[in-house]
Amino acid sequence: MVNFIGGAGAPQDYPTGSINIYLPAAIFKGKDGTDQVAEDQNSRSLISQFNPGDIVEAPGVSKNRSNYTKGGITKMVNGVAVPYIKVSNTDARGPANSLGAIFSYNFTPTLLDYTHDSTSEEKGVYELEFPVFLEVDQDMDGSFTGPHDASIERKLRIRVESKVNPSRVELREAKKFDAPKSVYFQWDPTWGPRPADADNYFYGLFYGRADRAKWSTQALSFVPDISSTSAPVAGSGAISSGQLIGVKRYPQDGEFYALFNPNQMISKIGNSPKDIATEMGVATPSLPRLENPMGKTSIFIAPEYKTEYKNKNLDYKEYASFDDGGYRNTAFYAFLYRYPKTDITAAQSSGQDLETHPLKYKSTFSVQDIWQDGYSGTPKAESTAELEVYVRKNIGGVARLDKYTGQPTDTNTQLIKGMQTLLAEGTPVSLSYSLFAGTHLKDSEITWNGDHTAYTTANGSKAEISDGGRYTLFSMDNISSSDGKPTESAGVLSYPSTGGDPYVLSEDDYSYESFYLADYTAYDVEFNGYSNEKAVNPSKAYTRFAPIEVYGKKKGGSEEKLGELYKNAAGYPKFRSVSGVEQDATMQKPVSFPDGIKEIRFKNSSSFYETGFTTRVNLRLHPTEAMKQRLEKDLQNKKNSFIAAPAEGKLSIGDTEIVKNQVGEFWNKVGYQLSPANYQSVLEKKSIGTVEDDPATGRQRRTVTFTAYNDMSINNSYAAYLNAYKITEGSFYDLLPFDTNVVPDSIEMGDYSYTDALPTSGTRYEKGKDYTVEFIPNWEDSGQTMMKIRFKRPGKADWFTGGVLTRNGVRVQYKLENTYSSIIDNGANPKNNVGFVDETPKHKSTTNLTTDNFATANYENKQYFKSVMGTSTSEKQGILYTEANVDYNIPTAVSAGFVNRISTEIKKEYIPENVSYAGDPYVHKLMYSTAPNSKTADYVLYDILGTEEERNGDFDYVDFPALLRKKTYDAHNANTKDTAAPVVYYATVKPDVSNLNVDDSSIWTKYDPENHPVDKKSIVAIAVDVRKTKTGMPFYLPGQSAISIY
Repeated sequence: MVNFIGGAGAPQDYPTGSINIYLPAAIFKGKDGTDQVAEDQNSRSLISQFNPGDIVEAPGVSKNRSNYTKGGITKMVNGVAVPYIKVSNTDARGPANSLGAIFSYNFTPTLLDYTHDSTSEEKGVYELEFPVFLEVDQDMDGSFTGPHDASIERKLRIRVESKVNPSRVELREAKKFDAPKSVYFQWDPTWGPRPADADNYFYGLFYGRADRAKWSTQALSFVPDISSTSAPVAGSGAISSGQLIGVKRYPQDGEFYALFNPNQMISKIGNSPKDIATEMGVATPSLPRLENPMGKTSIFIAPEYKTEYKNKNLDYKEYASFDDGGYRNTAFYAFLYRYPKTDITAAQSSGQDLETHPLKYKSTFSVQDIWQDGYSGTPKAESTAELEVYVRKNIGGVARLDKYTGQPTDTNTQLIKGMQTLLAEGTPVSLSYSLFAGTHLKDSEITWNGDHTAYTTANGSKAEISDGGRYTLFSMDNISSSDGKPTESAGVLSYPSTGGDPYVLSEDDYSYESFYLADYTAYDVEFNGYSNEKAVNPSKAYTRFAPIEVYGKKKGGSEEKLGELYKNAAGYPKFRSVSGVEQDATMQKPVSFPDGIKEIRFKNSSSFYETGFTTRVNLRLHPTEAMKQRLEKDLQNKKNSFIAAPAEGKLSIGDTEIVKNQVGEFWNKVGYQLSPANYQSVLEKKSIGTVEDDPATGRQRRTVTFTAYNDMSINNSYAAYLNAYKITEGSFYDLLPFDTNVVPDSIEMGDYSYTDALPTSGTRYEKGKDYTVEFIPNWEDSGQTMMKIRFKRPGKADWFTGGVLTRNGVRVQYKLENTYSSIIDNGANPKNNVGFVDETPKHKSTTNLTTDNFATANYENKQYFKSVMGTSTSEKQGILYTEANVDYNIPTAVSAGFVNRISTEIKKEYIPENVSYAGDPYVHKLMYSTAPNSKTADYVLYDILGTEEERNGDFDYVDFPALLRKKTYDAHNANTKDTAAPVVYYATVKPDVSNLNVDDSSIWTKYDPENHPVDKKSIVAIAVDVRKTKTGMPFYLPGQSAISIY
C-alpha cells in the first residue's frame, strides 16, 4: 500500500500532476535473468508482474482521481536505470484529502531465481531491496525546493522462501500395474531386434512411476536410476541375477517427457512396451525417445516459462492444483531384465514345484531430486519390487456362466429409485440384465504343429444360457451378497432369511423387449516352452467367431429360433434374423424381440482356446392388477420391493457336458431393489465468476444466477415418466440489493443446468415470448427494486439427467451492477432475496415459506414476499424462498475525505457537476470516506444551504438509508449488529464556523419526524449527528468505509 497524506501546514491546493509516486515495474527475476515470472493459473499464459489494482492507466482517470503511467520511466538504482511506474493525481487535492491505492506484484514461485539457505532448514531464498519514491511539486516549478515540495525515497524489501516436497517412486512387476503379464518365456518382437541367444533366457518386466509431490514452490529436476541387475531372492530357488537389457520412458511418441495422471500408466506404456530394448548400447540414439533415461536429468517443475513445458504439464498449473486425484504429476518407465532358463531347469531338477512356489528376483528404482537452487542433498526416493516366476503345468479348462444386473464385480444390490411408485401406478418400465457364458478348452483338446506356431482343437466348446418364467417379487428391507444364493421350495423361489412374501410374476406381467451383444471375446493359445498360455491380446480374426444363436418362446407356444448375433469383419456387433434381415446389435441400437416373448435362450459353439460372450437384455414390466396391488402393499408397509430371477445354462467341451446349473451366484446380482419416488423442490441463488471492475467509471459488475428445480430420487433413465413433476411456468421475485441495478441486456434464461452458469452451448429462452421482465421500484415500501420474471417454458421442458441426478427446472442469470460509492455505503456483500412462485397447472412441488410457517420462518425480508404467495399451484400454498450475498470487491482506489455529488432528473448518476431543468428536483449526496486502517468517531455532517438568494431551490428532505444500516466498528465483537443512530438538526439562521455545535439549541433545532411545523423554505442549514449507535454507544466508522446522506 502506498499513501500520501497532506501534513500539518499543508497548502489549500495540490495541483493536478503535482503528486507523483514511483514504484518499480517489476521486483522479481527468474533463473534466465528476465522478469517473465508470472503465469496465470487459469489461462496458463504469462502476465505482467505489476498489478495496478483499481488505478487505471493514463490518460484514463480512476475513481480516486488518479492514474498511472508506464513505459519510458526510469529511476537510477545503484547506478543502473531501472524501469518504474508513475502514479499521479489527476485533479487538485485539498489538505484533508489523501491519495491512496493498493498495488501488488504477480509472480509464480517456481519461476524465481533462488539461492539456497541451510541456516535453519533447507530452503531456497529470493531477496530484493528496492526503493520507492514520492515527489511533490506543489508550486509546479520543476524542482522540489518549494515550502510544500518533497522528494522522498523509501526502501522496501521483499523476501520469498521456497521449498521442495520430496518426490515419490513406485516399482512393481508389470502385472501388478494391471499389465497382462510380467514374465515372458519367449522374446517379444515389439521390444526390438531379436538377439541371437534370445532362446536361452526368459524375461521379466517391471513398470515404474516417479511422482513429483504437490505444493512445492521451487523448480525441480530429478535423476532416475534402476539397479543394473535383478538379484535372486534368497530362499526362492533363484540362482542367477537378471541383466537389465531394456529401459525407456513412456509414452514413446510426441508426449515423450510429459507428465500424466497416474492411472494412465497402462494406456501410455501398453501391454508389452514398444522398443524397450532398442538402441540400448548406443551413445547417441537415432531418436531422443530411445535414449536410456537412467542417470539423465529430467524436469519435474520447469524453471522458466516455455510453451513446450506447458504442453508437457511441467508448469505451475498441474502440480499446484487443489484436485489431488485429477492432475498430471507422474513419469512412467518400463524395465526389461533377462534371466537364464537354467534357473528354471535347476529348480525343476531339485523338485521345486514352480506351479506354487515361484522363483523370485528383486530390483530397485530410485529418484534423486535436484532443486533449482542447486541443492541435491535430500535422500533418494526408492522402491524395491520382486518378480515372481511361475511355470504352470498343463491344466484343464475353466468355464463360467453368470447373470448380473450391473457389473459382474458388483457386490451391492442395484437400487432403482422411484420405480416402486411407477409400477404401483401401472406405468410400464424396463429392467436390464446381462447374461454371460464363457468356455476355456482343456489342454488335451489342443494339437500343435511341429514348431508350435499353429494349433487345432479336437471338438471345440459349446455354451448356452436361458432366462424367463421365474421372476418373483419380494418385500425386502435390504439385499446383500451375504444372503446367499437363490433357492427354490415347492417350485417357488424364496429369500433364504425371511421368505419375502413372494409374488411370482405371471406371463402377463412381463415380456422381453430387446437385446444386444455387449461383448464377444476370443483368445488363441500360445506355447511358452513349458505349457500352453492364453495369448496376451484377444483375437481380431472376427470371421472365425462362430455366431450366437438367439431363441425365443411366446406364451403358450414353443421355442423358435429368431436369428444370430455375430461380429462382422471389423468387429462390429450385428444381428441376422432367420429371414436374412441384418441390423446393428449395440447398446445404442438394440435388437427388438417380437411382441410377447416370455422366455429366451442364447447358444454358441467355438473353436478358440477361450471364448466369452455377454448379451444385455431388456425386460419390460407391464404390471397386472394383481402385481400393482402387491407393490402397493409394500408401499403401505414402507418396505422396498425386490424383483429377481436366476437364469439357467450349460457348457460343453465337444459332446461332454461339463457344467449345467442355475445361473446367478447371489440374490443381489440377479435382482433389482425398487424404492418409492420421492422429490424436493429447490431454489438456489449465488454470485459466480469474478468481479468485473471498471475503475474509470467506479463500477463493479457481478454475475448472479438462480435456479428453481424439482430434484427426484429416481433413476434418471425413468425421467420420461415424470411429467407431473415438471416445472413449466412460474414467476421469480428478485428483491435487488439497495442502490444496485441489473444490466438489462445481460438477463438470460434457460433450462436447469447443474453448473452454476448457463452452458454457453445451451438453448436460451426468448425474452418477450418465453419470459417477461418487470422492474418495480420501492417494492412494498422496502426502498428496493423488485425484478419480476414470469416465464412459460418452450418445448418439452426436458429433464436434466447426469450421474445420479434427475432434475427439472429453469435457471436465470444476469449481471448486477454496483457503484464504488454504494459498495462503501452499503458494504461489499449486500443481501439478495428471491422467491419463486410455481404456477405450473396440475403440478407436484413443495415450498419452504408458507402461510403456516410464515410467522416462525427465520428469513430476512420475508414480509416483502407475503403478497405473492397466493398465486402458487404447489401442493402446499406458498413459495420457495432463499437469500444469498452478492460479493463485490472493496475498492482499493478510493480517496479519504469529503465529496459532494449531485443527481438530477436528467442525469441520475451522482457526479460533481450536473444539469437540471427549472422546477425539477435534484439530490445532493454528501459522503465522507475513511482511509484504510483507520477507525474514526464523533461524526457530524453539515450542509450549509445558504439564504434563499444564495441557493438553487428550497430544501425538501434529508435521507440516509445506508447510514441506518451502517454497523459500528467494535474491537470486541466483529459480528456486532449495532448500527448508527443518526439525528437530524436544522437551522433557520445561517451558522458560521464558530457555532457548529448542534447541542447549541439557540442555533440548531432537533428535527422531529412526527411533529415538524417548520417551513422548509426557512431552513438554511442541516446537520446529521452520527456520534451514537442505536444502543447509545459511540459510533466508530471502520477504515475504508463511508457515511452518506442525501
